[in-house]
Amino acid sequence: MNWCHIVLGFAVSVIGGHLIVWPVLHWCLWPYAGKKHGYDWQSQKAYLTPWLGVVERIFYTGALLVGGLRGGWQAVGGLLAIKVAVRWQGAKKDQLRDSDNIWLIGTGLSVLFGFFGAWIALGYPPIMGKP
Repeated sequence: MNWCHIVLGFAVSVIGGHLIVWPVLHWCLWPYAGKKHGYDWQSQKAYLTPWLGVVERIFYTGALLVGGLRGGWQAVGGLLAIKVAVRWQGAKKDQLRDSDNIWLIGTGLSVLFGFFGAWIALGYPPIMGKP
């Protein structure tokens, strides 16, 4: 494994993911859902959300890079289970109906960028053994 590939993989995952995921969620999905349901989505200040996404993509890429077939996907699943438990506990009855869908889209895109970052770093998809 070449360190240049590792750096490029993390850059694609973290920086590329941030440049795509955050605008999709913040400028496309939240305004659309807010307008559709008459919800003031801008009043919900989420200052830490983009940074959480960065940390998640670092974790996903690192877990798949280090763990590969021997536990990387289990680590990703563990973090997703923690996220679901926290989300479930913190869910409010009066929240926007589409917020769970937007949350799932953001999480899915972050996992996808983590996968592509690990693929670049390894030189092969982390779902296959070394060619």
